[in-house]
Amino acid sequence: MLFDIKTHYIQNVEGAFSMPNLISVKRLKGVLEDPNKTLSYVFIDYTRVGDSLTVEDVTVRPIWELDWSMLRIGALGKGQLQIKDANKELTYTNIGRDKWFEILKEEVRKFYIKQISKTEKEILNWTK
Repeated sequence: MLFDIKTHYIQNVEGAFSMPNLISVKRLKGVLEDPNKTLSYVFIDYTRVGDSLTVEDVTVRPIWELDWSMLRIGALGKGQLQIKDANKELTYTNIGRDKWFEILKEEVRKFYIKQISKTEKEILNWTK
């Protein structure tokens, strides 16, 4: 059983942005292909006043309960699963590990197709 801890500083600042990286898609694939492994996240929301921290919320969820509406794959390395905006409330699903993994595979495939297109455009820019 694997756990990863993600902290989130709750700011009362208009326009504050937080898009945390969760895990590389390559590493995640290895975890999800192994029936003996699970990956859960411990999400900790906190506020800060001066030197004092207050933990506002702690949530523990397996990765496959994170709803895809709040996730994206970012172009870091071979692809990085990210939360789109951690300042928005996290949403969850109960579709289960296998269905969630199938969606991940499709999202990664679409991500790589988009990356190929971007790379082809860059190649053309450098061959002019």
